[in-house]
Amino acid sequence: MEPKPEVITLKNNFKCLFIPIKGIKIIQFSLFLRIGEDNEPYDNPSKYEIAHLLEHLFGFFTSNKYPKGKQNLKKIENLGIDSGAEVMSTYTKYYLRGLVDYSEYMIDLLCNCYKNFKIDRSIVSQEKMAVVEELNDILNNTWINIKHKNDKILFPKHARSITQNDKKKNVPNIKLKDIMEFYNKHYNNHNTVLTICGDLNTKIIKNINESFGKIVFKGNPVEYPILKRNYKYQVAYVPNKRTNATNLFIFFRINLKPYDSNVSLYKFISTLLSYGLQSILNRTLRIEKGLIYSIVTDIDTSQSDENMGYFIFNTTAEYNKIPKVLYEIFKILTDFKKNNRNKVDIERVKNIYNLEFQSSVINKQPDNFTDLYSFFILWNKKIVSLKQKLQNLMKITSKDIKTLSNEIFLKENMVITYSGKKNITEEIHKVVDKFF
Repeated sequence: MEPKPEVITLKNNFKCLFIPIKGIKIIQFSLFLRIGEDNEPYDNPSKYEIAHLLEHLFGFFTSNKYPKGKQNLKKIENLGIDSGAEVMSTYTKYYLRGLVDYSEYMIDLLCNCYKNFKIDRSIVSQEKMAVVEELNDILNNTWINIKHKNDKILFPKHARSITQNDKKKNVPNIKLKDIMEFYNKHYNNHNTVLTICGDLNTKIIKNINESFGKIVFKGNPVEYPILKRNYKYQVAYVPNKRTNATNLFIFFRINLKPYDSNVSLYKFISTLLSYGLQSILNRTLRIEKGLIYSIVTDIDTSQSDENMGYFIFNTTAEYNKIPKVLYEIFKILTDFKKNNRNKVDIERVKNIYNLEFQSSVINKQPDNFTDLYSFFILWNKKIVSLKQKLQNLMKITSKDIKTLSNEIFLKENMVITYSGKKNITEEIHKVVDKFF
């Protein structure tokens, strides 16, 4: 059974989300902050990777009361508590998950770190190196240059267009005072949700009120940079001599945020196109034509700006097969715009979502429901339950798919990028001209 989440605003306007899961004897405390790498200023290289390094240092849960990071993590692990931290483009998350018996300690550790964060200078050097190695892992990817090219085209003059190389250069130079300035500016009640998920009891709720409920209300809501993107068709080539394959991306611009009412329809179309070997693209390009190994489609959206949304296609193939791959993709998309989908494909996708729903509701792990509900509250949206999501998906019709396909799959919305040994831009243009 799906739990019933409840949002409670404490007396100091600190927002909490309670998700009760009875009988599991586990509790998870998670801080979600509406702060991410998008908040690092594009035009100030000395601030690159500040959000990332802060996430590393904060993940040791140091404060005036608990100042030694290594000791904190040692005690956490000795108590069997699982801890974690992550920073993405538009949010940062920290969590502690353990037995209910250790709730008081977890609350105290998390609250003190949040309200009185103190950098443990003894771990700064090692964490700077850890950040550098994370970036090296990304830079070692065969297709890193096309990623950088994609970001430059899709997110011009925006934090997302900063290359991993430029970020890496600044990490050794990040000043502790700048980290604290970033923390003091953004880590505040306006931008934070505390989620408590698991075997809740009255003592835990009382401790939350007596700790997080006494944090002084301060700071201002975060402001995100607004993307000014180009609305024009383009094809870009990135040479890559390290591989025999060619990596192909097709991006269609969409105006969408992840919690918009019609996001289910976008996801339905994506699943219809590429989920599983019997999806329309995979069975055509692999099983029938033998052109590729696999193809994926995805919906990339940002909570902060609907202009940052893209419907993405990605596959790899030998360079001489890329025009044929594009031909088949565009042929399918043209069919989506002109004709209704057959009932077998529609039912296949609905069965996929039905299974996903049944699997989710029987999963009693706190992190499952924590991530599911918390982002709605963080972005001031009404929670949409798993059941409601499924109902929305089940209502989708072939007509809906056809209508939206005619809005998305247009030449003026399209960007094509590819990376490999040979430039085949002219051949790509010829294929595009046959369909658009």
